[in-house]
Amino acid sequence: HLNATSLAGQTGREINREQLLKSILERIEDLYLNQSAEDIAKAFDQALYGSMTSGAFDINGDIVMAKVMGCDKDGCLILEIDGLDKHYPHGSIKQFIA
Repeated sequence: HLNATSLAGQTGREINREQLLKSILERIEDLYLNQSAEDIAKAFDQALYGSMTSGAFDINGDIVMAKVMGCDKDGCLILEIDGLDKHYPHGSIKQFIA
């Protein structure tokens, strides 16, 4: 089970939000200008929580075992279920945590 937290809570110090936003935007700009869309998508998939791991998901009330494969170009989560890749938009499924 994951709990919400804050940067200050995780780092033990206050964070300058303006500087943080500036840093994030500079990184995004650098990626946009210097990386291909394919490279950016690959990096995102590698950083995706639970990427390439299997778990249980609640899909329309059914608990299904699936492997997280990444996201498609539209931002849908790709799950491998019974050897087939299936795409799910944000909010349409839930990770099942017993």
